[in-house]
Amino acid sequence: MMANLIRPLLILGVAAASIKGTREQRESCPFFQQIGCLTDTLEKSCVPDERLDFLHKHMDESVWLCCCPTPYAACTKAERDPTCYAALTKHFDGGATDIPREQVVERLQHARGELWAAHANCKEYFADPAPLSKCGGEVQAGRTIARADVFCEAVTWQWEQLGDGDPGEFKQNDCPIPTTPLNDGSHRKGQSLHADEL
Repeated sequence: MMANLIRPLLILGVAAASIKGTREQRESCPFFQQIGCLTDTLEKSCVPDERLDFLHKHMDESVWLCCCPTPYAACTKAERDPTCYAALTKHFDGGATDIPREQVVERLQHARGELWAAHANCKEYFADPAPLSKCGGEVQAGRTIARADVFCEAVTWQWEQLGDGDPGEFKQNDCPIPTTPLNDGSHRKGQSLHADEL
């Protein structure tokens, strides 16, 4: 009975919101950039009026750019992380784009889970992929991603890597405010995979 009570609490993010490890510890996971990018894309997919154009390989800031060494900055096929690319190919049927939003939310988390499971440090310093989170709007969580730990990971990666962040949003959701200044990620914005690198 107790297990049945704990599971929905985790989905709603009622358990104490936090983020695992320091920045240096999270970066010891070889997929920290890719996990962060997939979680960022998960947050986008939880915004009801956000178009799902990021599923298309050729679009600006496509989810497939998450597999580049510096996510959202274009790279070649040879530079793409094979574990990340295999996970996206598996869970998005090789490049399917006509997918209902709720399935996109689930599939992104499954792809993230593949990377989480691929290295001990990822499992140590990133939130467990289970149980899958709902979008915050579905459960009146007051944030885009219902699970607080996954949400905190998303906004922390955005702060540290993209230079996006609002301290008030961190405080409102009990996410630790990063101690490092906002990073300048402007060079990553608006890029897409080159046609011959798809």
